[in-house]
Amino acid sequence: MMSNSLDWFKYYTSTLSGIAFKRMKKSKIEGFTDLRDKLEATWTEFLTMAAIVNDEGYLSPNLKIPYCDEDLADYLERDVKEITICLAWFKKQGMMDKNEYGWYIVNWEKYQKRLTDEEKAESHRIAQQKYRERLKGSMADGDSGDNHGDNVTVTSQRVDKDVDVDVDVDKNTNNENQLEESKGDGSPADISDKDIEEATEIAKREWGK
Repeated sequence: MMSNSLDWFKYYTSTLSGIAFKRMKKSKIEGFTDLRDKLEATWTEFLTMAAIVNDEGYLSPNLKIPYCDEDLADYLERDVKEITICLAWFKKQGMMDKNEYGWYIVNWEKYQKRLTDEEKAESHRIAQQKYRERLKGSMADGDSGDNHGDNVTVTSQRVDKDVDVDVDVDKNTNNENQLEESKGDGSPADISDKDIEEATEIAKREWGK
């Protein structure tokens, strides 16, 4: 599973205009500062983890030993209260969910689907056909075509309703090893059972987790 980590993942520019992100901008919890910034930052970090694991959006590298909130906080070097509240918010918005295999990004496969070789070939063929038609039209209008080579490579671009932005996953920091090794180290030293209980109660009170 880990050997199939993605080098990049899709991040749609329409995300910023989506209803969930509009709600994110207005989210507040008394006694919890900068919730919006924390939500935006952890969302990007969770997407990156899902790309590293590359298993239907799950965040745990070993689904037999799913990550809990404390494990995610440990790996991301964040406070467990912060992680618990963010997870509760994402679950409430339908962006994330949890089952016996741990937390996962909802609709990961749908939004991260890559073109098959056949789809890439067809897209490339259509792009070249359109290029030749434009070239033929410009020559008919009096352009000699001297500036155009006979052997032209056209890089096709997939145009969807949403525009894709490629986000690199930095492999130089041994992300895969970090994911594997972080499990079993325990919660950060400054996190107590009472802290976790308080964060869970906040999440339940705010979003009915």
